[in-house]
Amino acid sequence: MYRAEKRNKGLTIGLALLVLPLLVTIVLVYPTYAEFEGLGEVVNVRELGIQGSVYLTYIQSGYTSNIYERIITGSEFPHADFYPLEKEDVFLYEDWIEDWEEEREEVVVNVVEQADAQTERALDYDLVERTNAIIAETEEYIGDSFGLMVAIGLVEEMNEENFSRRQYKIAGTGTLEWDQTVGSVGGIKHKLLTAELNEVDFFFVPKDKEWYEFEEWSNQFEAERLKEEYELNLEVVPVADLDEALSFLRMLPSVTH
Repeated sequence: MYRAEKRNKGLTIGLALLVLPLLVTIVLVYPTYAEFEGLGEVVNVRELGIQGSVYLTYIQSGYTSNIYERIITGSEFPHADFYPLEKEDVFLYEDWIEDWEEEREEVVVNVVEQADAQTERALDYDLVERTNAIIAETEEYIGDSFGLMVAIGLVEEMNEENFSRRQYKIAGTGTLEWDQTVGSVGGIKHKLLTAELNEVDFFFVPKDKEWYEFEEWSNQFEAERLKEEYELNLEVVPVADLDEALSFLRMLPSVTH
């Protein structure tokens, strides 16, 4: 009797050791979708072939299809946030990326035209060729939140200005609409934290508090809240349009040592 019980117990343990890895595997790969956002980098507009001093900000984003992918993504981007995503939304996410690829050219055209309107200098290059060159250089970026900073960099290039005064690090985010207004964007938290980690002095955000019924939807409100919560050193600069951003930059003092 004793030997039979011992044999049965051993069989149970053996089966458990076989089944448990299978169950863990099933749990890890079972479809469970989540969108994520993580810290990225600030990129000088010179990397886009623009002769300016300012920086655009990008973050890491995408989606995971199961717990295993989420674990891997979390280890690659330790400060990433994950948000539940329905399966049908995954297809919308992919469609959005494809739509962006088709619309990116229009975004760049809009930015170049508005930057050109800010200069009275005779330019020594063709605007169409300049536009095509920037389109080619921005292929790896998804979204239109680089609009404001690319426009500022182009204004520097066209007017031979240097808004950094060779002492400030200036970055930001925001779309640039047809009427020069700066539009709201996603990922404001990780863009702001990315800028702080990269020792940015001034960070532009859309001045959009009045646009929303609930202020927590506002980039401006979120940025100001995060600055206080994380005790950030950078200065958050809300701007309503391109002119307001340029006026701020032209008023920055030069410090002599």
